[in-house]
Amino acid sequence: MRFVPNKFPALRIEGDLDKRGMGIYDSCNGIGAHEVIIETPDHFKTMSDYTDGEMMDVLNKYLSRSQHLAGDKVSSIF
Repeated sequence: MRFVPNKFPALRIEGDLDKRGMGIYDSCNGIGAHEVIIETPDHFKTMSDYTDGEMMDVLNKYLSRSQHLAGDKVSSIF
């Protein structure tokens, strides 16, 4: 399983949030990670084909990556 940066990201890793109020809403720049997740090298395998163990492994890796990204400086502002 791999997590790779998106070639055409909708978000930027660098920069300032520039958080500002707009009426009852808050607005800020698109700052954060935009990754592509490759779960398996088998192009024809779908999640419904995974064994219970493979699915648990995938979910644990998603959790681990999410926790890692949550530790980033930008994520902790929210």
